[in-house]
Amino acid sequence: MRALISTAAVTGLAFALVATTANATPTIQFGQGAKLPGECTASGGNLDCTATAGTVLNFSVIVLIGADGTAGASWSAQWDAGLQNALGSVSAAQGAQTYITVDAGPPAVTVGYSPGTSAPGVSNSTGATAGLANSWDFIANTPASATNIQTAGFSWRAGTLSVTVDNTSGTRITLGNFVTGVNGFIAASGTVIAPNFGYADINAVPEPGITLLMGLGLLGLTLAGRSSRK
Repeated sequence: MRALISTAAVTGLAFALVATTANATPTIQFGQGAKLPGECTASGGNLDCTATAGTVLNFSVIVLIGADGTAGASWSAQWDAGLQNALGSVSAAQGAQTYITVDAGPPAVTVGYSPGTSAPGVSNSTGATAGLANSWDFIANTPASATNIQTAGFSWRAGTLSVTVDNTSGTRITLGNFVTGVNGFIAASGTVIAPNFGYADINAVPEPGITLLMGLGLLGLTLAGRSSRK
């Protein structure tokens, strides 16, 4: 696929099997449960995260395959769409395996997937442009290619996204099809379908020391104002 996940640009990657699910529509979201940063809580399929400025949040990116199965997919992430410049030092990575175990057996049944030739490229936000991680890609491959399309009901950790919280403006990291002609989700039949995409709302709080200094400064101004009025 890479002109919708360019098939010419695939080499060995795949994704670790995470869990089973019975979702009807494919869903791409950030990890939850044990894979969730301590600063974040789940809100349905989305996340609410509040962290001290300067904190690094490490997210897993999860694919939940729907009833139509999949022959491949590509998606991206966008943040600071309101030009808040709230995140910095963003990085992204693909998964690491070249197959997924869909049945423990014995004998074990595995299917193969391949990624794009490089990790998602990251363009950090600048205050003038939104940030973008482009793109997590995968496509069905050998072995057991006939089994690749029978993956409905499974989920995989497709990769990771790490962000540094920069300021208290707040922003939303949204997974979605942000790169025209590249991003898309292909069902087992070859039909392009629309997944449900998750997001993570990020808010920062000042470091405790900074908050204390601000409070002392305000107290000093108040006392100075009272003295000047005497």
